[in-house]
Amino acid sequence: MAPERLLDLLRSQDTETLLGLLHRRQVIAGDAVYVPPGVLHAIGEGVMLAEVQQPEDLSILLEWRGFDLDGATDGHLGVGFEEALGALELTARSNADVDALINSEGANGSVLPGEAARYFRAERYRFSGRQRLDKGYAVLIVVEGAVEAGFVGRRIPISAGDTVLVPHAAGPLELTGSATVLVFRPPTPGGTA
Repeated sequence: MAPERLLDLLRSQDTETLLGLLHRRQVIAGDAVYVPPGVLHAIGEGVMLAEVQQPEDLSILLEWRGFDLDGATDGHLGVGFEEALGALELTARSNADVDALINSEGANGSVLPGEAARYFRAERYRFSGRQRLDKGYAVLIVVEGAVEAGFVGRRIPISAGDTVLVPHAAGPLELTGSATVLVFRPPTPGGTA
């Protein structure tokens, strides 16, 4: 799409046309979707998600009709939409390209492709018993079940819906119980998986 066409849709807030340009995918509980930098995306009605992004506040907002904010003022990072749109991917992706960004598998470990590791990491662990997590800063979200988290001589109970910030100084973490836990971490040093 030509940047001028996208700019026209944005200024007129033609939400239906903007959303119509995107691929639609039905997601189910447990799916992980990687959205590479600059890729336009929207979250559909009824979707509950845990979103992780690189530690920057660099979101460009193209659609704001009905939102409680002034997108025309705040949606372009202070550089104006003409400049901000230069950060977007405006080439079409095939259905196969889009499908490759969705991970529906339930295996333990990373749920994102290796290229994401230069921005952030996301892991999912489904277990009953014990699960050991490597030392390092992390944000844990218990999706279902309940566990006790053990670290540096302490044990704390966490259950579905809880979010826990784990500082690097906590050392390795041992989870005991039966749960599904999401673990979000900063980029891998060197940017590889």
